[in-house]
Amino acid sequence: MTPDSNPSIDGLKEVRGLRSFIVLPKHYYPEPTMGFKESMVNFKMSQYLRIFVVEGCEFEGGKLPSKVGELIHLRYLSFRNSYVRELPKSICSLPYLQTLDLRVWYSVAIRLPNVICKMKRLKHLFLDPKIEVIGGGKLRLGGLQELETLDEISSETTCIADIPTLISLQNMCVSVHDVDVDNMSIVLNNKNSQLRESWLSVHSCDFSSEKGREVLNHGLMSPSLVSLEIW
Repeated sequence: MTPDSNPSIDGLKEVRGLRSFIVLPKHYYPEPTMGFKESMVNFKMSQYLRIFVVEGCEFEGGKLPSKVGELIHLRYLSFRNSYVRELPKSICSLPYLQTLDLRVWYSVAIRLPNVICKMKRLKHLFLDPKIEVIGGGKLRLGGLQELETLDEISSETTCIADIPTLISLQNMCVSVHDVDVDNMSIVLNNKNSQLRESWLSVHSCDFSSEKGREVLNHGLMSPSLVSLEIW
């Protein structure tokens, strides 16, 4: 796919004082339906944007423009079902961002710099289990003390040991793969009093030991547990 193969938006680079920029497609499948080029928006002129939503679009080169970091007043940022392969490091320069939706097009594994933990005002984070961390390692979330929604992370790509530090967490969806019982207890026995709803999917974890059964039993008694899948 190339951005030139889809219809695009023109003329928005001249718009001043914009507070919301929202692009929604008529449908998401089988592929993004609109092209998005960096030249469409004058990011410096649009510095007062609070909402920036570009869904179901194909970004030029598969990369989000690094100038998005100039939108310092952003509260809401979404690229759901868009063709985006990489997020710039400048994303951490958004001091007031509260919602970040990175559930990109299903065939894309988006590459992220390990800077989301620096976005201290973040309240709602929507990810995809297929993320890749630039430079290797796992995505860190420790320090996001205002985070209320975490959907959806995988232990293969995200550090689940950071979950207990998310003291404001109310809703979470976690997929856990091939971890020992001690690590599993971090998720199942989360003692966060703010947690209201949790959806857990567990793959290849052995609960046959006495300690494993104890961890599982405590987890099943959690008032926040909505769904538990064990594979």
